[in-house]
Amino acid sequence: MTSFAIVTDDCRHEMLPGMSSVPLRIGITSALQSVGLVVGNLIASFFAVSPLISVREHENGYIRAVAVEFVLAFIAMFYAFVCVRETHRNLPPQFRGRESVSHQTICASSLGETPAGTGSRSCRKFMKSFVYDIVEVLVEPRPGWTRFCLNISICFFFVDLLAADNQLLLLLVKRYPFDWSDTMFTYFSLLKNVASSLGMILFPIVISKTSCLGKDSLLIMVGVLASCVQSTLFSFANNSALIFIAGGFSFLAGAIAPAYRSFLPRMVAKEETARLFTAFSIVLIFCPILSAVLFNNTFNATMDAWPGFAFLVGASFQMIVFIGQIVIHRLMWPMWSSEHEQRVQRLETNEADDELSDGQQSPVASDIDATTSTVSRSLSNVSIHCANNSPETSDDMNRRLLV
Repeated sequence: MTSFAIVTDDCRHEMLPGMSSVPLRIGITSALQSVGLVVGNLIASFFAVSPLISVREHENGYIRAVAVEFVLAFIAMFYAFVCVRETHRNLPPQFRGRESVSHQTICASSLGETPAGTGSRSCRKFMKSFVYDIVEVLVEPRPGWTRFCLNISICFFFVDLLAADNQLLLLLVKRYPFDWSDTMFTYFSLLKNVASSLGMILFPIVISKTSCLGKDSLLIMVGVLASCVQSTLFSFANNSALIFIAGGFSFLAGAIAPAYRSFLPRMVAKEETARLFTAFSIVLIFCPILSAVLFNNTFNATMDAWPGFAFLVGASFQMIVFIGQIVIHRLMWPMWSSEHEQRVQRLETNEADDELSDGQQSPVASDIDATTSTVSRSLSNVSIHCANNSPETSDDMNRRLLV
């Protein structure tokens, strides 16, 4: 999530008030994360050795996979430490923009003013400040319905991740009448992730061509509805063809990831982006745990009567998210409309100022023509006057008079 915070901060010029398009770099980053998960699984499969062949090689395979993960994580941290620079500055209140927070964070001032303690006291103070930083982003007063929509959107994001459990699908397709092998499920997961990655990149490009407001919110609704349809098809599937057809909806569901990562950071100031994505990380940590507890128990309880019932439960959760996102879109619409009108007025004012400054710096075309003609007449008069005063001209005139 640190990488997403860095990319989001770098895309802030595309997320100004009145602009609702999803930055393409956020979509590309989301797609790269999805592709990275596939590549990581392939690397882990490459190092995996069956314990039936050798128990020691089986253990060494896990060690090699963890070593590769550590090296890649170290490279990412080293790059962030060396190449990433701080872009936020604490300006005086009169120079702060509308998106800036109205006061200095208490945790930052307390960390800067109080000397570091020793032992458990210092660690306790750090954890207290860390928790306060995250909570402050969620409870900070914001205009209109922004704070309510921010918190409820995080809850909806949690519910959507809770319902999207890929391991539950593995339990389903391993049973009759599917009886998939590990190779078949690997191919299906690969196609599903590729379709999702394409959706993450293409949907921000397509929706940027439209003129509607709340484009990222619309993408969330499209993605959640597609995910709901996909889960419903999984619950009623009785053959492999229907499973693959349902997997095709991953192309539409791929819009969820970049849309949420563009929709939520718009509601906070730039200096609060990292703390917002920290809350995202907490959600990502707890979702798989709760999802396994809820849906695995549901699957075990209903696998004899209706194995796909757990997917229907997930589809109902996603339908709640879809309806809730419509409510959020309706609540945020007046603010989006006002910001869009203000942005249009600013652009018109800037264009008028540019035209006025251009008019003051350069004369009108008619004035240029008049000035040119005046200068030409002046030059011709000067040339005539000079010609009349020249000795050659006076001699010619004398000869004509003599004749």
